[in-house]
Amino acid sequence: MAFAIPLAMIATAAGTGVAMYGQAQAAKAQETMDLSQAQYRTAMGQLYENQAARETAAGFQQAQTVGLQYGARAARERVFGAAGNIAGPSLQNVVGSTLALGQQQQRITIANAGERAFQEQVRGGEETYMAGQERAAAANVAAALPTEELATGLKGAGSVFAMGAAPGGPWASSTVGGAAPVSSKWYTGASDNYDPTTGRGIG
Repeated sequence: MAFAIPLAMIATAAGTGVAMYGQAQAAKAQETMDLSQAQYRTAMGQLYENQAARETAAGFQQAQTVGLQYGARAARERVFGAAGNIAGPSLQNVVGSTLALGQQQQRITIANAGERAFQEQVRGGEETYMAGQERAAAANVAAALPTEELATGLKGAGSVFAMGAAPGGPWASSTVGGAAPVSSKWYTGASDNYDPTTGRGIG
């Protein structure tokens, strides 16, 4: 029994150390996961931004192709008109309508591409925002660890101290049964002839 409390104190101190180590490992794992997620979302955000740029470029390329197609159609209409001796306002109206339709289709093509690019940019922005949130979470985990470890350490130290100060502990008071005996000089009638059985002086 004499070793029970000291052994419990050692076990509590060791348990506190293990708990603090576990907290550090868990915090490190969480921080690593948050940073990994941040890197993944950053990469995804960049992919979406790149896709938006490709959509825009593809839209302009398609618009250019549409313009060439309607330009070729207008040229054929001029050729056919000349071959059929068609001239004047009628032919010009037909050719003008074809070119106007081509321009409209170009605008539609570019607008559609712009819409697709915008959607990709929105996704990219969301991923970039979430990457920032993940990095902030990782920083919060790292910042909170010292406080959590301090709380655990103080709790463990308090438990060890309480056990040490308890009866039978290494820091317990040595006084047993109340106050220490009073010196005989304070008893009434004290003299060199003192009777300890009665607490009085003799003579």
